Amino acid sequence: MKTVNRLTDIVTATKALLVVLLTSAVTLTSCNKLLYDYEGDCDPYYKVRFEYTYHMKQGDAFPYEVNDVTLYLVDDNTGKVVWQKRESGEMLGRSGYMMDVDVAPGTYTLVAWCGDGHASTFKVNDAVAKEDLQCHLMVGETSTETSCGTARHVKQDIKRLYYGRLEAQEFPTTEGTHIFTVPLIKDTNDIHVLLQHLSGDLVDKSEFSFTIVDDNAHLGWDNRLIGTENICYHPWAVSQGSATTTPDSDSDIRKQTRAESTHSAALAEFTVARLLTDRQPRLIVRNDLNEVVASIPLIDYFTMLKGHHTDMEDQEFLDRQDDYSLVLFLDKNKQWVKTVIKILSWQMVYQKTEI
Repeated sequence: MKTVNRLTDIVTATKALLVVLLTSAVTLTSCNKLLYDYEGDCDPYYKVRFEYTYHMKQGDAFPYEVNDVTLYLVDDNTGKVVWQKRESGEMLGRSGYMMDVDVAPGTYTLVAWCGDGHASTFKVNDAVAKEDLQCHLMVGETSTETSCGTARHVKQDIKRLYYGRLEAQEFPTTEGTHIFTVPLIKDTNDIHVLLQHLSGDLVDKSEFSFTIVDDNAHLGWDNRLIGTENICYHPWAVSQGSATTTPDSDSDIRKQTRAESTHSAALAEFTVARLLTDRQPRLIVRNDLNEVVASIPLIDYFTMLKGHHTDMEDQEFLDRQDDYSLVLFLDKNKQWVKTVIKILSWQMVYQKTEI
């Protein structure tokens, strides 16, 4: 009897084991023979990472420069904005940061506006349709100031703005984690204008005004400029200072030929929105009599100075380069000396004809 009972127990245990194995087989088959234990089921999971490598620096600058992101998903079948999410803070700087995206499988276009500026000095529309997904620079009232004609004014420091887009991405139904990478470009630029006398005479910042006129305040869903409203940018800071140069004490020749001298300059610092080759932003410097001291077409000058980046298209150069320095020299009549200007890496430009 004991032998019979033992055989019965073995048969029962074998049947139970077969049931478990069959159940597991069904489960694995329903998940394409792969069960993701860390997800706990067979659903697809979608994640989005962001990278900022479209610049003149080295590596991915996203963790160091971007601390605020808003992602929009547009259903490519309907053209409607069906999902959006915003994340900010220290989490964006952590290694491996990715945003979880909770949507049904389908085909989507991903649009992102990022950085301090996209929710402060810029405003993104609450949009239903893709075409209404726009980003607008917050500007002041229209003024008739002589320096800019009839234009609206921007006098504050514009916060950094980044933009990203990834079109026609299939979010599959297959189980597992699917990762999409959105590349960013920077839509704001810092421009530093240094005004200096060739003679080294004092430059009094109160005797000059600086403005940049452009029509780049409004960006569409594809990051192209929309509208032609004139915007008058004013520097968010104007300062002045001086530096003294002395002869090289180790050179008797230099001690005899070079005297100690002091150089004075006024510095105007701007932040402007995206620069495009099909627009004509212009820097205008006026004296205290409201006379134009200098009028400089910025795109012409900036793209002329790509240096060793000659293989880049002009627009790529403008999108990658986000910081520009210009040094303008004044003659004894406090007029810009048009034969010499320094831009970016202190490169000399000789202007033989009027641009």
